[in-house]
Amino acid sequence: CALSGMSRLCRHRIKLGDKGSYHFISPSSRARIAAVCNFFTYIRYIQQGLVRHDAEQMFWEVMRLRREMTTARLGFYT
Repeated sequence: CALSGMSRLCRHRIKLGDKGSYHFISPSSRARIAAVCNFFTYIRYIQQGLVRHDAEQMFWEVMRLRREMTTARLGFYT
């Protein structure tokens, strides 16, 4: 894996910047990146006013996304 430096089966690729080269990443690294992207996307949607929920529902969705990031960091992913 190009990100963690561990020798694992790497099925996924990631492109960093405008260069034409791809880096292979492991499923666990991909899960961590995806969890963080999902979290920040939801926060951006809240800031833009695209989420039509009350504050409590938004709070629990943010907590769910934070839990998803934590479980991905610990190596538990689907």
